[in-house]
Amino acid sequence: MRRVRFQIGDILQRPSIHASSSGRAIVRGWFQDQKGPSFPIYPTVLFFDDGSFEFRETSAFSDSVLQGILNLLRKNPARLEVVLFKGPETRAFRPGTAMQFKLHDLDNSLGNIYGFEGLCFHARG
Repeated sequence: MRRVRFQIGDILQRPSIHASSSGRAIVRGWFQDQKGPSFPIYPTVLFFDDGSFEFRETSAFSDSVLQGILNLLRKNPARLEVVLFKGPETRAFRPGTAMQFKLHDLDNSLGNIYGFEGLCFHARG
């Protein structure tokens, strides 16, 4: 099962393997040669007590949502915008946590790796 995990915090920790809650997200990529962002992708999210969150396939090798995220990473966006919602819905006006990740030197072949697992690190501040 493929997954993409983001660790939030100042110090990388040993990642927790047990999710504490689940939710949904809105993910968009921003590219230097375009005025606006990519079309949004709406993955399910697992949240962990160590401050990380993870997008994971819901069914092995056939999740079009995770495939959309991998396709987005293949295109080397300058910025990845992520809005997180705890709980199963992304209704209008529901409070969410917004984050932007600046991506530097991302290898565009990462999205082609069989069984891709990624760990992205973002320091607060």
